[in-house]
Amino acid sequence: MISSREKVNAVFERRNVSCGAFWTGHPSDNTVPIFAREWNIEPTHEAIYSYLNDDCRWIRPDWGYKHPQGMSDFNPSYGIKRNSLSAGGCFADAQTISDIEFYPWPNPEYCDFTEVYAEIDKFQDKMIFTGL
Repeated sequence: MISSREKVNAVFERRNVSCGAFWTGHPSDNTVPIFAREWNIEPTHEAIYSYLNDDCRWIRPDWGYKHPQGMSDFNPSYGIKRNSLSAGGCFADAQTISDIEFYPWPNPEYCDFTEVYAEIDKFQDKMIFTGL
């Protein structure tokens, strides 16, 4: 039997396999209880992924950013409200290098990915997606 990770790799490599790979994405938190009721499962994202035989998991790497003042993650959009994936980001209006240097870059000294690695380890058979 082919593993989830092998199925996803086959898609990326454009190889034919006996079955396709499946990724649920990230259902809205508001829809999780609806799915749970409908399918008689626990009201968690993981229960949905398991129910649908999802081959992938998205692990948020910003869980590993531990600011000493208690901020658990940082805002990569720097306060810019985006209404679509094609909306301009935090550097859309940058004109100079100093505009970019002004951005509150996260301090790498506050990174501890121990929890992220532990979460990844839970899904050895899945294709893991992550990024920062």
